[in-house]
Amino acid sequence: MKKSMYILTIAASFFMVACGGNSEGEVTAEGNTEATEDAATEEAVEEVAEEASIVGEWKMTDMDMGMEIPAGSEEAFAASIKEAVDATVYTFNEDGTMSLVSNLGEESGTYSIDGSTLTVTTKKTETTDVKELTASTLVLKVSEEGMNMTMSFERK
Repeated sequence: MKKSMYILTIAASFFMVACGGNSEGEVTAEGNTEATEDAATEEAVEEVAEEASIVGEWKMTDMDMGMEIPAGSEEAFAASIKEAVDATVYTFNEDGTMSLVSNLGEESGTYSIDGSTLTVTTKKTETTDVKELTASTLVLKVSEEGMNMTMSFERK
C-alpha cells in the first residue's frame, strides 16, 4: 500500500510540471476623446496581460487526481495529496527558466507557452493544459494515460 501511494505521489509530481497560459477578457475605458479612450484601453489591456503573467512564484493549493480512490485507501491517499500540495511551489522566470520544489526534492529547467499549452522541460519534457490564469490563480490540467489530474495554484 505504501509503495502504491509513493508511486502515485511520484507520478503526480511528474505531472505537476506546468503553469502558464493566456488570458482573454474585455477591457473598457471611458474618456472624453477617442484618442484618450484608445490610449486608456491599450494601457488597461497591457495591465491585465501583465497581471495574468505566469512569471512569478506559484504555491499549490489543491490537487484532484481525477480518479477513483481504491476502497480502504482514502486516508492514505488524502495524506499523500496533502503532503504533495503543501510542499509544491513553482517559480517561472521571465527568461524562460523555471524551478520546482516538491516533496520529492528540487528541479530546475525551462518552460514555454503556446496558446493554452505549457511545456516544461526538466529531466524530461511534459506538457500541461492551462485551464485558468489570472493575476492570482493558476489551474492546470494533465490528461495522460487515463488520468485527468487538475492542479490549482495561488500566486505567492
